[in-house]
Amino acid sequence: MHRVADKAALITGGGAGIGAATGELICAEGGMALLVDANADALAGTTKAIAAKLPDARVSTFVADVADPTAAVQAVAHALQTFGRLDVLVNNAAMRQLFRDRRFHPR
Repeated sequence: MHRVADKAALITGGGAGIGAATGELICAEGGMALLVDANADALAGTTKAIAAKLPDARVSTFVADVADPTAAVQAVAHALQTFGRLDVLVNNAAMRQLFRDRRFHPR
């Protein structure tokens, strides 16, 4: 089934994990994916991996922290400029705050 054939998707958090997997799936089904992430190296690696598996993939990247409203608007503009349309938004970006709670003492 090719539910997203010829559809354009903007995927935040597209540099790794669920976002990268979603981008690959959209490309595999014949769609176009704009991967957005604050980590340029992660985006490059994901794009390379998708291209290796799917040589005809229509995938583009945009480096941005979508927590910044201006960057989010620029990402949408880039999708429209690149693909001429935007049909799907996957809002997958997340902040990772790893810390040790000093009040927690495992037994």
